[in-house]
Amino acid sequence: MQPAAVACRPAADQGHTMTPVWMSPLAREDLAWWRCHDRRVARELLHLIRRLRDGACIPPARQVGLPLRLPGLYAVRLQGEHRLVIERVAGRVVIHQCRFHY
Repeated sequence: MQPAAVACRPAADQGHTMTPVWMSPLAREDLAWWRCHDRRVARELLHLIRRLRDGACIPPARQVGLPLRLPGLYAVRLQGEHRLVIERVAGRVVIHQCRFHY
């Protein structure tokens, strides 16, 4: 996996460190799909990724537990059937997918 572009910007002017955000190849494909098909959802995804990078918490009402209850994994509802599946590992955020159900 490659680190997401949003994790590469220096945070010196903001006065705090950023959490590295990594995206799986599937998540990158999903984000590219959203950019082509629904710009509003793509903007919302990028906003959520920036919030995760900056260490802001996601509102609990938007978080959905995964059916298998895997530790460290959770989903954020985007719209209808689409979820952003996230995992926190060793001080970084890994995004597994940005489209469809888990």
